[in-house]
Amino acid sequence: YGGPIHVVHTRDEMLPAVDRLRRETLLGFDIEKRPAFRKGEYHPPAILQLAGRDAVYIFQLRYLGFPEELADILASPRIIKAGVAVNRDIQELVELGAFTPRNFVDLGYCAERHGIQHHGLRGLAALLLAGRVSKGSRLTNWERPHLPPAELSYAATDAWLGRQLYEALKKHGCIKDSRGRSLKGLMRKCLRLVTGGRKGQEPLHAPLHASRPHHRPRGRRRALSRRAE
Repeated sequence: YGGPIHVVHTRDEMLPAVDRLRRETLLGFDIEKRPAFRKGEYHPPAILQLAGRDAVYIFQLRYLGFPEELADILASPRIIKAGVAVNRDIQELVELGAFTPRNFVDLGYCAERHGIQHHGLRGLAALLLAGRVSKGSRLTNWERPHLPPAELSYAATDAWLGRQLYEALKKHGCIKDSRGRSLKGLMRKCLRLVTGGRKGQEPLHAPLHASRPHHRPRGRRRALSRRAE
C-alpha cells in the first residue's frame, strides 16, 4: 500500500478521522497486538487499522483507548468491515469496550465456502490480487508511541488488502449480498460476553477477564469461525 496513512494518537486527531470514516460504505479492517513470547502472556489490541477508499487510519488504542465514537463505526450496520479471521479480533476489541459488531465480513470464511484453497490474507492476496505481502513485522512491538514508516506501511497494507479482497471476492461472485453478511453468531456471542448471558439486557461493560482467545478450546474457536456469516 502506497497511499496516505493517518496515525491517530489523541482524541483531537480521532474525531475528524471518525467523521471521515462515517462517510464510507466499505472499510478494510485489522488489528495488531504486541507479540507474546511466554505461555499465558496476553496483550490487548495495540492498534486498529481501518482502510477507506482513499486513506488508511491507524488508531493507537494503547494511548487513545477505545472511544465510543470509534466503537460506533464498528457497530454501524451501514458500513461493511472486511478482513480475515475477524471473529477473534472483534472478541478482543469487545473486551476493551462493549459494542455490538454489525456488518463484518470474514473474507477467509467466504473464500472457504466457495472452494478457494487459500483462506489467509496473504494467500488470498497472491491468488486474487497477484501480489506478495511481507511478513517481516510480525514481531513488532505495536504498543510503541512512534512506529517507523515500514511498520506503519505493513499495518496499513493489511487493512487495505481487506478492502481490496472484498471487492475481488464480490467480483468473482463469492459475496452475493452487496451489503455484506454480518457475523450473526459472533454478534450473539459478544452480547453474551458483555451482559453475562442475561437475556434482554443491553451491553454495559466488557469484563477484562472474559474468554480471551488463547484460553478458548480449539474446537470452539473453529466452530465459531464456521458459524460466522
